[in-house]
Amino acid sequence: MSITSAPQFALSRTRKALNSAFKEQDWDAIKNTDKTLTESLNAAFDDEDRDIKSLIDELEKIVLLYGDMVASLPNNVEDLIATRTD
Repeated sequence: MSITSAPQFALSRTRKALNSAFKEQDWDAIKNTDKTLTESLNAAFDDEDRDIKSLIDELEKIVLLYGDMVASLPNNVEDLIATRTD
């Protein structure tokens, strides 16, 4: 059994939070969690104890999630415009 480092665990937890926000179509939460995911990715890559295989597995899940998000954009344009704040 492999032990997951704290940065990789945080990355997985953040991806799951992003996925939950996406399922709920909570675009403000998606925006905020996306920023946290970027920080988590940087920390996981910088971690000397990282497990390359599990990090690659996690990256694949993240890429698939973003693919799903992009694919849903045409269906959610009106919701995104309504929540946009400049």
